[in-house]
Amino acid sequence: MKVIRSFNNNAVLVKDVDLTEWIVIGNGIGFNKKVNDAIDKSKIERRFVAESRSALMDEGVISLLKMDSKIVETASEITREVEHSLNIKFENYNYLILADHISFVIERATKGIEMTNSTIRWEVKKLFPKEYEAAKVAIKILTKNFAIDLPRGEDVFLTYHFVNAQSSEGKLEETMKMSKLIHNILEIIQMKYQIILNEESFHYDRFISHLRYFVLRHLDNESVLIEPLDSGLLEMMRIKYAEAYKTVGKIAVYLEKTEGWQLTQDEKLYLCLHIWRVTNKQEL
Repeated sequence: MKVIRSFNNNAVLVKDVDLTEWIVIGNGIGFNKKVNDAIDKSKIERRFVAESRSALMDEGVISLLKMDSKIVETASEITREVEHSLNIKFENYNYLILADHISFVIERATKGIEMTNSTIRWEVKKLFPKEYEAAKVAIKILTKNFAIDLPRGEDVFLTYHFVNAQSSEGKLEETMKMSKLIHNILEIIQMKYQIILNEESFHYDRFISHLRYFVLRHLDNESVLIEPLDSGLLEMMRIKYAEAYKTVGKIAVYLEKTEGWQLTQDEKLYLCLHIWRVTNKQEL
C-alpha cells in the first residue's frame, strides 16, 4: 500500500495494488510519510474503504479524520485493551462510535458537564460485570492520556458501548433502556417496602439476572419460555406473599403504561417469588 495523503501520524489515505483507496488507522502509521511512500502494514489497526456504500460510515470516517490525533490514538488503545479483555472484535462502525464518544467525553470533561444518572451505576455493574470492568480500564487510559477528571457516570456510558460492540445489530439504545427499566423496577420495590435492597446479597444477584432476561424477552418480542408453575402453588404464593404480589401489581401497571407490556400470570408469580426472596433475605 502506498500513501496518497497523510492526515496525521495515525491516519493516512492509501491505495493498494488493485488501486482501491483505503483510509488506514494505526499508531504512528503516518509518521513522516510522503506521497507514494509505502506503509508498514503491521501497524494497520483499522481500515476503511475511502468511499463506502454507507453514508453513515462515510460521515463517521470524515468525523474521525477531523479529530485530534491523540483521540484517535486513545480510541485505538482502548479498543485493543477491550478486545483482549472481552475476547471480542470491534467492528469499524463500533470503533467510529467509540472514537466519537471519546471526543465528546473530552469536551464534556473540560466543561464539567455530567449526563449520566449515577444511581443506575450499580444495576449496570451487576448486569454487565465484565464490560463494566473494561470500562474502568478505559477510564484509566483516558485519565492518563488527557490528564482530566471525567464526569461521574462515564463508566456507565462506556459499559453500554462495550456491550453494544458485542452485538452485530448494535442495540445500544436497547441496552440503555433495559438498564433504566430495571432501575425503575428496583425503585418501585424499595419504595413499596421502604428499604434499601442489599446489593451484595446472593438473592439480589439472582433477581438482577432474572430481570435482565425478563426485560430482554419483552424488548425482543420473544415468547416466554419459563416453565409454567402449578396452579395450586400460584394461589398459595398469592396468599402467603401478599405484599410481594401487590408489588408485582405495581410493576405490571408501570410496564403496561410505559411500554405497553402485558405480563403473563407466570411472569408475575416468578417476579413475586424473587421479590419475596430479595426483601426477606437481606442478611444474605
